[in-house]
Amino acid sequence: ALHLFGHTHFAWDSKLNFKSEEAHDFDVRFVQAPLGSPREWRTRPRSLRLEGGLPALLWRGRSAAMPLPATRAALWSDYYRHNARQPDSGEMGFWIK
Repeated sequence: ALHLFGHTHFAWDSKLNFKSEEAHDFDVRFVQAPLGSPREWRTRPRSLRLEGGLPALLWRGRSAAMPLPATRAALWSDYYRHNARQPDSGEMGFWIK
């Protein structure tokens, strides 16, 4: 499954696995390829950059013989790929301190 989302103003490309007792395990790919404003590109280009650039190919058709392109590097999705989320933590993130 592919979930395209927008209005976050940062690039993201990750795949999460979901487990269900009623159904098979399945993956959902989350992709955000922001256009960003000129000001955003001047002040924080690293958070907008999606490996391979924009526009990003997100769909190749319904055929299983045409899979989605490989997951691309993006600052924040890469961060969380290597650092588990801690939603119950009250500690501020390093980027805010």
